[in-house]
Amino acid sequence: MVLFIVLLLTLILSVGGILATFFLVSNRAQPADQDKKTRLLEEIAKNKDTIHGLLKQRKNFRSATQLDSIKKEVSTLKKSVSQEEKTLEELGELLQTAQQNIEQKEVAQQDLKMSGEAEVEKLDALLAVYEEVSTESIDLEQRLAQSMKNLESILNEVSLTEAQRGQLDDLNEAMNIAGTNLRNLILEYEAVNGRLTALKSQHEDLEGEYTRLVEEQLG
Repeated sequence: MVLFIVLLLTLILSVGGILATFFLVSNRAQPADQDKKTRLLEEIAKNKDTIHGLLKQRKNFRSATQLDSIKKEVSTLKKSVSQEEKTLEELGELLQTAQQNIEQKEVAQQDLKMSGEAEVEKLDALLAVYEEVSTESIDLEQRLAQSMKNLESILNEVSLTEAQRGQLDDLNEAMNIAGTNLRNLILEYEAVNGRLTALKSQHEDLEGEYTRLVEEQLG
């Protein structure tokens, strides 16, 4: 805004100087000065057009306060994305642990015949962990979507320099990638949940079969 005012004042002073010269030439009104008078008139008209153009564009100039506000919003978004990426890493670790538990359960399927209620409780605990993680993942996806919506609003509504727009475009791309990774993670959680449910069903079937065999032997 300060630059705009300085530029406008410079042009006004320039026009003032040209007008003074014009009136001086007009007062002396010699035929030889007619060409100079014509050039001065053309210069005055050109500067008037430039001033009018600047006045029309004054709304596009942003104050230092507005730019600071934009920078703060961008900084907040970056912190939000960083926190969401950290949460994604934590969810990934939980998923890896759950997958390892699944593999261990599959290896030990043959031994489940002799297991009791403790094994069922472990499976229930894993399913409970899945439910909690799934809820957190959905909440995180919603927060990420809202952050992307806010960023899109800034890109569409706020006048930015090329450098600022480039930074926000990079941030938007990073958030898109994070969103894709999160959706893939949710799909993996759903697959793990299906396997846990199937494993629990197998355990219950094996336990029922074991009970039946024991009863037959006792009978």
